[in-house]
Amino acid sequence: MRTQDLTTGHVTKTLINFSLPFLLANLLQTLYGIVDMLVVGQFSDAAALAAVSIGSLLMGTVNLAVIGLAAGGTVLIGQYWGAKLREEARDTVSTMFTLYWLISLGITGAMLLLAEPILRLMSTPQESYLGALHYTQICLAGLVFTTGYNALSAVLRGMGDSKNPLLFVLIACICNIIGDVVLVAGFNMGAEGAAIATTASQGVSMILGIVYLKKKDFFFDFKPRSFTLKKNQSIALLKVGVPIALQEGLVMLSFVFLEAIINKMGYIATAAAGVADRVFMVAVIPSTAFCSAISSMVAQNIGAGLTDRARKCLRIGLVISFAIGALIFIAMALVPGAAISIFTPDGDVIETAVEYLRSYKYEFLLCSLVFCLNGFINGTGHTRFTLYNNIASTFAVRVPLVYVFSRIAGATLFHIGIALPLASAVQLLAAALYVRFGRWNTSIIDKKPSQVKT
Repeated sequence: MRTQDLTTGHVTKTLINFSLPFLLANLLQTLYGIVDMLVVGQFSDAAALAAVSIGSLLMGTVNLAVIGLAAGGTVLIGQYWGAKLREEARDTVSTMFTLYWLISLGITGAMLLLAEPILRLMSTPQESYLGALHYTQICLAGLVFTTGYNALSAVLRGMGDSKNPLLFVLIACICNIIGDVVLVAGFNMGAEGAAIATTASQGVSMILGIVYLKKKDFFFDFKPRSFTLKKNQSIALLKVGVPIALQEGLVMLSFVFLEAIINKMGYIATAAAGVADRVFMVAVIPSTAFCSAISSMVAQNIGAGLTDRARKCLRIGLVISFAIGALIFIAMALVPGAAISIFTPDGDVIETAVEYLRSYKYEFLLCSLVFCLNGFINGTGHTRFTLYNNIASTFAVRVPLVYVFSRIAGATLFHIGIALPLASAVQLLAAALYVRFGRWNTSIIDKKPSQVKT
């Protein structure tokens, strides 16, 4: 099977080549939610569009927690791979699959019980409540597929393979598009049809990954006897992965709070914010790709003891990511309505979303830097700092400001949007100071000699 040593070669060329599959995979993965919004927006009403927006936000919180756990696996496997400790990498893989699937089953059970009260706490508009509930329940039923796919991708990326995860998600995305067209446009199933299509496509993605690895004689054969829980690997995976999962989940939780505020403005505002968020998700895909690529590349280099090469990887990533972010910022400042109109023909929704982007657009600049810094710090394995930083910027800045701005007489989405870049600016400053003065260059793995030949 394909692996890559990220500790050698020209840094810029290696980073760009490794990040391109990440970029395309992130684009396709983002299309899951975007295709749902596009098809529902074109073939259903604004209430159904708001239902998908609310349901996908809630599921986004869960999915990002799962992705965060998987990212922890990438870091740990990457450091073992860079240090040439193959036996430890193998133990980590078997423990990772077992542990993460058990966690996903627990999350599914808990969220199925909590979905209804959470949607009520979010002040979900009555017109959209049932659609949002059914969307969430169906997607939760497929969480085991989402977990499996992300675990598979984490393993491959930790070993330097960013191309095969792209292939898996490409095929799954095609399935999702076909499913949305058939179920939403053809059978008029609205939010429920979009959820079924998304869940089924995630299952396809996971199955393809397993079939590929088995055909390549991967050292984990997916037979029942191979699912084990090694104590040391379990502790390490949780130590690295849980902070990433928590920071992703807590940040999304703040957006659930934001959604609850916006929902009180009516379903037009809800739909507009949902569409604007989809535009943002697409626009920051290059930054998230560099975040993931930097994390994997830094993990291998830290494992190999190459801290100067790890620093250079960050510097190059920051320059390229910011350049792309600046171009997107200019586009959002000049023609924001062009991007919004792709998702919906509703004039009221477009006008409201453009108003939101007037203050929201500064996120494109700030996140291009924040994501790269977070990817670097996570790649070193010191994920607790990014957790604390995210918690501080989210609950000490973003959430209080959203609440205060929402209390302004005649508050609109423009006022709500001001809070987002302010919180990111605080996070950026703290992360930059940690990279400059923090103890990130201490390895998190025990570099004892491996007994397995490489």
